[in-house]
Amino acid sequence: YFVCRGELEAVGADGVRLGLLGEGEFFGEMAVLFDQPRAATVAPPVASVVDASGAPVVVEPGPAPVIEPAPSPIRPSPSPAAPKAAPGRTHTVAAKDTLFSISRRYNVSVADLVAANRAQVPSASTPLRIGMVLRIP
Repeated sequence: YFVCRGELEAVGADGVRLGLLGEGEFFGEMAVLFDQPRAATVAPPVASVVDASGAPVVVEPGPAPVIEPAPSPIRPSPSPAAPKAAPGRTHTVAAKDTLFSISRRYNVSVADLVAANRAQVPSASTPLRIGMVLRIP
């Protein structure tokens, strides 16, 4: 499947938010192809759909397509525009930020990001709050 408009949130089978898929990104039904249990699902994030006036539209839950993680652990790929984390570097959480999107932006793993911020983010499933200041390892 290919995301043409908007965003979809990827959620692991254990309920952990894996990140957002945006326009131009894609996902597939690997579980069907390889006769394996599903590892993740995608669905619109809460209040991600708006009407013509910009007001949020409630999206009723329904069947969601499924994405599968790659067979090996994935580290965020470096992006030419990605800011490099310097010692003592921080990130202030903004709307729509997730641990996954922040980890990709700074080219660090989600596990390292959680470990560096254990007091505020005890696990990868801990929700982030707008304005929260995270240390970038």
